[in-house]
Amino acid sequence: MENNFAFWLRSLESVNSIATLGPKGTSSEAAAEFLASLMGRNLEIKLFDSFEQACSHTEQYNHSVLLVANAYRDVDYFYMNPCINLAGSFHYSPPYYYICCESVEKACHRLKLKKRITISTHRAPSSRLHDMIESLKKSGWEFDLSRTEIVYTESTSEAAKAVKNGISDFCLINEYAADLYQLDVISNPLIIEMVWTVFVKTNPQSKEHKHCQLRSVQL
Repeated sequence: MENNFAFWLRSLESVNSIATLGPKGTSSEAAAEFLASLMGRNLEIKLFDSFEQACSHTEQYNHSVLLVANAYRDVDYFYMNPCINLAGSFHYSPPYYYICCESVEKACHRLKLKKRITISTHRAPSSRLHDMIESLKKSGWEFDLSRTEIVYTESTSEAAKAVKNGISDFCLINEYAADLYQLDVISNPLIIEMVWTVFVKTNPQSKEHKHCQLRSVQL
């Protein structure tokens, strides 16, 4: 077992991949890349539509680990799941988050029309959205919270795609997703401190494994 002030990991020499939340551009993908660097070798990063799907993959493969953000609202499921065991945790601040839009000119015009606007975001950073909007209002952006709808997505990348595809007007996303989808940043950065947890498939010889039933969680 390796230990220092930033992380601890059980011996994971046989692991060759990391399963976590996708698609590309998520903070989970960035955290998986960081985990691979902690382990000191190149690992395949497998991206799934939900943490639960990533978990199902890990339940079936001995050589894959599951990576979950501790800020995830249903994180308790993974700690209590008899099919997987805790294998480590580490501190990693995800890429900075920003409020973004497809273009500043279009966004300003939309706000001046005083029509209802939508902001897409993953639930994890959404509690900070109000403060970020208030900060934008002080710098001249004409946001009206009474005409603002928050749309929750399954990942940061999905929030970015909603703006890119014209479904939402704004999004709260990390800088990787902003670059990937070529969106304009309009806010100051939101810096998030976070702990990430690593799980592995339960040892087939363990008592818990004998009672394991593969299943998925309905959210």
